[in-house]
Amino acid sequence: MTVPQLPHPVRLACLERVAQFRMPEYRGTPRIRAALVEAFARARPLAEGAASVAVAVGHVWHLLWTGDLTTDWDAPLLPTSLVWVQGNEAL
Repeated sequence: MTVPQLPHPVRLACLERVAQFRMPEYRGTPRIRAALVEAFARARPLAEGAASVAVAVGHVWHLLWTGDLTTDWDAPLLPTSLVWVQGNEAL
């Protein structure tokens, strides 16, 4: 029998943080989602990308939760953390 293992503490903290933004009110409109996906086509700081689209940072956290955007989950997740579209290389 395999015993489930908790993620590394930093990764767990990141997941707990984005989980706070899983609710539908952070989803935004399809237009907001498309604008954020475009803004994060290249890796850039989380807060910078949100500001470039003039939306609340909560929308970015939501797309991290859904997996549309990604980050280095082994580093603390901060407004300055690099975020990019899932599947694109972080440069």
